[in-house]
Formats: sequence, C-alpha cells, structure tokens
Amino acid sequence: MTSLGALLLVGIVFSAVDAAPAVAPAVPPAGPGPAAMKLHVASAATAAKLGAACLDGSAPSMYVRTNPASTKWVLFLESGGWCFGDTPDATLASCAGRAKGGGGSSTKNPPTAADYGGTLGGGATENPGFSSWNMVFMKYCDGSSFGGGRAAPATSKDGRKIRFRGRANFDALIDELRTSLGMAKATEVILSGGSAGGLAVFYNLDHLADLLGPKVLLTGFPDAGFFLDEKSTALNQKAPSTSWYRNQVRRRWCCWSCCWSCCWSCCWSCCWSCC
Repeated sequence: MTSLGALLLVGIVFSAVDAAPAVAPAVPPAGPGPAAMKLHVASAATAAKLGAACLDGSAPSMYVRTNPASTKWVLFLESGGWCFGDTPDATLASCAGRAKGGGGSSTKNPPTAADYGGTLGGGATENPGFSSWNMVFMKYCDGSSFGGGRAAPATSKDGRKIRFRGRANFDALIDELRTSLGMAKATEVILSGGSAGGLAVFYNLDHLADLLGPKVLLTGFPDAGFFLDEKSTALNQKAPSTSWYRNQVRRRWCCWSCCWSCCWSCCWSCCWSCC
C-alpha cells in the first residue's frame, strides 16, 4: 500500500448476493443533456501485455468523459452479478452463457453512453461535487467482480473457451487511462462501484493504490458491495451452520482463480489452477 494508503468509505454496506443476473445491465442510449460518455476499448497491445480479456476473449472496455482542466477522477465499476453454478461444470455453463452478451463481451457496446447520473453525472446542479471531474464507467465482463486470475482459458462442455481475467482487465483499463487519457496526472481518484462492482472495490482498492503511487489521494466508495461472511439462516440451506458466502466463493473460485481468495482454498478436487 502507498504512504497515503487508500481511504475506504462504505455506502450501503450489505446486500443480498447479486447472483441472478447472467447479463450486466444494458448501457443506456445517448440522449440530450450532459455530454455523452465515449466508449474506449483497451488496445490490442495493452490487452496482450497484461493478458486482459472478457469471458469471450474480447478486450475490456469503459465509457469515459474527460475534463482536461481537472486532475480528479471518478472510476465506477459496473454491477452485474456473478456467473456461477453449484459445480465447476455449472459455473462454466453459466459463464459461457454470459459470454454471448454484454456481461461477458465488449463486441456489442455502443460508441457512446448517456450521462449515468449520480456521482458520474455531468450536470452541476445534480452533481455539484463531482461534475467537473473526469468520469469513467468501467464495463464488467469477467463474471467474477473484476477478480478472475486464471492463466489459461477453461473449456465448457459445449467447447467454448472461457477466460477469467478480471484483475487483468482492471489493470488494462487503468493502464489505458494513465497512458492515453490523462490519468497519469491525477491528484485524486475515487474508486466506486455497485453490487458486484462494489465488491470489486474491496478487491482492487489497495491494488489500485500501488498502481497510482503515493502522491495520489485515493478513496474507495463501494455501494452495496459488502457480503457478510456469516452463518446462513436460510431454511433451504442443507447446512445452515456454515458460512453461505464463503461456501459460494469456494465453489466458484476453482474456475475464477482469484488470487486473493487462496486462503479459503477450493473444495472441488477437479480445480483448474487455484492460485
């Protein structure tokens, strides 16, 4: 961690597991009002250098609205649940399905997105504190909260090659922001996100602090991204005395291979490269 470290502010600190959606929310079409955010896809060179790839192998992407007069940035990590199942094969099938749409690919993203509002809003009346900042909406396409770290693709039963490269995707987008879009001059950065993207803030905040260096003031603001690691009380759970969230992670990380979860280890004997 840097000398300044990273300040963590928790918004809505608890939510039910964001499991159901197989496809991330659609990007709203551009319309009147504040300037639209422009699509930026990581270059082939950056993707290759860092091993970045969406589930389907396409390069990660983001929507950006820059203000050359500002050295302050808001980065928002998109929500969209996980792709997973109760077995490795079921997880791969879920992720293979997601890879066909916007939640696992960047190939069908429109060239612009309308103003997202909130802390990404471009209007001074609606967003007086941040409207003049540089805004980035980081598209989510790895199915594991910007966390996957599996080196080689996994193959689903239908023969599809599925990539789990969420951390590399995060790195690639940060690299593009710093080398091509002006964030190398940043003095202050807020890393935020909602639900699955909020969880990704917890995963990536200290890592981002290391990437940005000690002179950048970094604040983490996860919204609805804290999943309580407590014993389950659900009546339909076969083992209500066990930690529901930890068990979900153990079941899926064999596919995802998120490097910070190794202390929990995987429970499947057929794991593909748990780091």
